[in-house]
Amino acid sequence: MDDVNRAAGVRRPGRGRPARISRGQIVAAARGLPPEGVTMQAVATALGVDRSTLHYHVPDREALVELVASDILQREFAAAELPAAGDWRETLRVFGRHIRDAMIAAGAFSAYYRLPAHGAPEALQQTEQALRELIDAGLSETDAGHALVMLSQLAAAAARDVTMAARNGTHPQIAEVTRAHAAAPPGQLDAARRFFDTWAPASDEQFEFNLDLLITGVEQRLTPA
Repeated sequence: MDDVNRAAGVRRPGRGRPARISRGQIVAAARGLPPEGVTMQAVATALGVDRSTLHYHVPDREALVELVASDILQREFAAAELPAAGDWRETLRVFGRHIRDAMIAAGAFSAYYRLPAHGAPEALQQTEQALRELIDAGLSETDAGHALVMLSQLAAAAARDVTMAARNGTHPQIAEVTRAHAAAPPGQLDAARRFFDTWAPASDEQFEFNLDLLITGVEQRLTPA
């Protein structure tokens, strides 16, 4: 255990003093556990400290998993940049990909992310840039906000599909749709069968199609009557 503590950078306490750990060490220890196994006690055990030591940084499990999710997503956004201001269409595409990729990296932890948990400067700055470009293109502030909410919803759904497909080996909806088609009488559901036989809900192709539809909808909002 002493070797593990030294590798994690945990400073053993002097007599009568608690071990000194940082938020970074807590996040690293939690990320080494499966999301469902992240508890205050499990992280304390992984760090070789008493559970009460964690309470200097996080009050409970909910705050702990939020801290992990926030750390992952902030790192992902910090490593990505939007295009230089100008083309709102490309900005939406790139921003949507950033959101999806960040949530894929967070995996099951992404469900616990809360803005603006522990600060989220990169994500907020990218959101502001996208909003400004939509407003400058002619959308109202309300419509621009709604467009970005829709973008985040599309990206979150796409990330969830990728995560489920990775966890199960294939997307669970594929098996359900296949069974429904197999039970249908011959000659029925032919168009649906032809499409779903090659459909990949977690594919880049599906996500890019979703982005194109969103952008087309925004363009219609900008078209004068």
